[in-house]
Amino acid sequence: MPPSFLVSLCNTGKSTTHLLQVDTTGKITPAAYRLKPKLRGATGWVRLGDRIIISLQSRAYSFAVTDENLNRAIYLPNGPFHCDLHGLVAFQGHLYSVRTARNEIWRLSPDLKPLDCVNPNQSDDNDTLHINDLCVHKGRLVASQFGARRNTGKRIGCVFDVLSGEVLFDGFTDPHSVTSRDGLLYVLDSATGSLFELETGQGPRRLLSVFGYARGLYIDDDWIVIGKSVHRTDSRSRRTPLPPLLFPDSEVRAASGRAGVYVYERRSGDCRFIDTTRYGGEVYRIDRFDAPQPAAQPATSWLTQLTTRLRGDIMQMYGGQI
Repeated sequence: MPPSFLVSLCNTGKSTTHLLQVDTTGKITPAAYRLKPKLRGATGWVRLGDRIIISLQSRAYSFAVTDENLNRAIYLPNGPFHCDLHGLVAFQGHLYSVRTARNEIWRLSPDLKPLDCVNPNQSDDNDTLHINDLCVHKGRLVASQFGARRNTGKRIGCVFDVLSGEVLFDGFTDPHSVTSRDGLLYVLDSATGSLFELETGQGPRRLLSVFGYARGLYIDDDWIVIGKSVHRTDSRSRRTPLPPLLFPDSEVRAASGRAGVYVYERRSGDCRFIDTTRYGGEVYRIDRFDAPQPAAQPATSWLTQLTTRLRGDIMQMYGGQI
């Protein structure tokens, strides 16, 4: 079986799916679970045992929880926990979730009960920092953020230690998808399409660049997979048109309007672009996902098991119904 990756799609509007399983041959399999109305997309996701927990863009729901084959899902109403959820990671027995609109990172129980904000000094309701993604690196919880807007220069994007506030690396433009692999950190400089390797005591080292806005990263010894989103013409935060982007020819202009994933085989140097535009214009998270073969199981059996696991504290907190 060829390597397979799970790709989340954000800001998708009326798309019929927010998760795609994509393999290195170009095969695309949309997640089979049914979407709720008024979902704008999915951002961070994490695998916990036989469950996939997905952060949602929605005024009605915070998270979806699916079986390991992505066939069925339950949805958790927003309740007290919402505000533009982005990155999601498991760390030291808890989940950590980014509330980007509030510039906050929250610690959650494994059943998604909000416990506390771990960076309350950065609370603000204007998405002024655009904290986005999380990873665990050498026992530390690490995040990427754009940084505050400045009157005297450009925003200074950085990668920082969440619990101590220490800036580990900076100087990036729209950093996303901070990732840890074999003792090194990696981050996408999204605005330039560049992938940087980060090593303590060394300056950021650019490994490669892709055409387009880069967001979503998987890296190992064999593969580098990077997401590309459709070029935006308007600022979502300021609700104003962006400056025009000039193209050398019509083919390049058309390519700017496509979303998908670059799949780069490191040993051979071969690269292919897998177009996912028909499912949504913006890629968010990518990670390895070799799903088990589906097993025959009645829907009621699966739902009963998952309902039992999630009922208790989480149902009391959210006041939801499964």
